[in-house]
Formats: sequence, C-alpha cells, structure tokens
Amino acid sequence: MRIGVDDLTRQPVSQRSFALFGRAFRPFFLAAALYAALSVPAWTLVWLGALPAPSWLMPAWWHGHEMIFGFVAAAIAGFLLTAAPVWTGRPALAGRPLAALVALWVAGRIALFSAGALPLWLVAPSRERFLPAVAAALARTLYGTGQYRNYGILVVVSVLALANAVMHAAAMGLVSPLAAARALRLGVDGVVVLIVVVGGRITPAFTANALRRLGSTVQVRSIPWLDRATVAAAALFAFAELVARGTAWSGAAALAAGVAAAWRLLGWRGWALRRDPLVWSLHAGSAWWRRVSSCSARPISACRSRRWLDFTHSAPARWGR
Repeated sequence: MRIGVDDLTRQPVSQRSFALFGRAFRPFFLAAALYAALSVPAWTLVWLGALPAPSWLMPAWWHGHEMIFGFVAAAIAGFLLTAAPVWTGRPALAGRPLAALVALWVAGRIALFSAGALPLWLVAPSRERFLPAVAAALARTLYGTGQYRNYGILVVVSVLALANAVMHAAAMGLVSPLAAARALRLGVDGVVVLIVVVGGRITPAFTANALRRLGSTVQVRSIPWLDRATVAAAALFAFAELVARGTAWSGAAALAAGVAAAWRLLGWRGWALRRDPLVWSLHAGSAWWRRVSSCSARPISACRSRRWLDFTHSAPARWGR
C-alpha cells in the first residue's frame, strides 16, 4: 500500500488530545530536528573535553550511537507510527501513550548527555528501552491484519534494538569492543534497509502525484517483483557486511543491491521533476544508497562516498581499544 501526504492528514485525531501528540510524526520529527541542531555543538564540546564524557564510551561511538539510535530512531518512530495505521486501518498511537513514548526517547538523550556524571548501570537501561517500545507499538498495530509483508519492518526495528543493546553491552565490558563497531555498522545497514523499503512505497507515489499536477505524460513504473528484489538485495548486503565484510561474498551482494536499486530508480522517472525539491530529494536519497552499495563492491579506497562507513570498524584501533 502506498502512502502520501494526503493519507497522513486524513487520519482522525482525538479532539481531547493535545495537537502535538495527535500523530506520531509531529513530536518525533520536531524532536529529531531539535536534537540534530543541539547535539552537534554538544558533541563538539565532548570531543574538545569541555563537556565531561563517560570513560566507558569512546567519543566516536558516542557520536555514531546518537546519529543512529538517537536522531534517526526518532525519525523512524515518527514515520512508522504514523504510516502503520494508514497501512492497516488500525487506530494510531496518540495522546498519553504517544507522549510517554516521546518522554522515553527524551530520557535516553538526557541520560547520554549526563553519562559523564552518571554510572553506566543507570544510563544504559534508559537508552535501551525506546526501540523495543517502538517495536511493541508497531506490533500492536500490525498484528492480526494479515499484512505479512509489513512484519519485515518490525523485524528491522527489532534488529536496530538489538544492535543498540550490543553497543551498551560492549560499553559495559560484557562483549568485545569490536562488537560495538559491528553493532554500529549493523545499525547503519538496518536504517538503509528501512530507507529502501519505505522509499519503494512513497517515492513512486509522490512522483506520480507531482507529475499529474504538472499535467505531464511521463509514466512512473513501479514493478512489484523488482521492489521485492531490491529489498531482498539490501537485506542480503546488510547480512553479508555483518558476517563476511570485505570478502567476495559481500562484494557480490553489494553489486546485486546496487544494480537492483539503479534499475528500480530508473523506473521512477525522477529526472522529470528535477525542479521539485521535495520529490527529487527522495530520488537523491535512493541514488545515494545505489552509489554506496556499488562502491562496496569495489575496494574501499576507490570510493570516497563509502570511506566514512569504514570508520565504524577502524575506531577501536584508532582509540587503542
């Protein structure tokens, strides 16, 4: 099922609910935007030593953790908890339960900023509960609908929750520090899989609607089997990066993902809306993923767009861990 802006605005909102908590995208998108603006200078202060940092978490991992499990997690929650009720026809999370979920996310961010002055056993639980809570809210909406393909989204969110827990376990010394690097990379790849899934649902719909408004005769082609193949290739690539990174197997998976993503992207006819920033930005996101996956099929040194991803694996060596 496709989802567009009109679908979001047509969702009923309880008249007794505060407007901010009427739909999940409102507080979470606002929180993500504010956190993006505030966390950059805060992390800079941590990096420079002006803000106390926890001895059990390297600044590089602090930064990576909050990018994926802080900022991006809020955006994921805002979108999925708004879109899932549209897909299923079930009531949306709103009012006090939504406010409680937002408070859980905020508590995790406060805990991490205070981590330099708080014990690890107090900080870790407050940061580990948000993604499982999001997964539980999604399960409540998806269960019993018969829409089995949407269960895959629940699996990805659960994998993100697991990766977050592994990072905390590494910080506590329960697993090897290298496990934190793998968990962070798994978090990045999990987000990419979600982008591939959601992009395949909203980008063709937004593009087709925009072309109709312009009176264009260009037709958007969205091929169901190609969508499924692209998602499967992205998931295979994520798995290969986890268990066989840098091998011929991961390279082959990356090449398959890049080819599938490029083929799908061509059918969406993004070039016809190059003057519409809202729409072409969606295509640009898909094009970035195609670029990164294609680069992953070659040596890391050959692709500048992928070098930043390798930092998650080299960080332990850089910090002498």
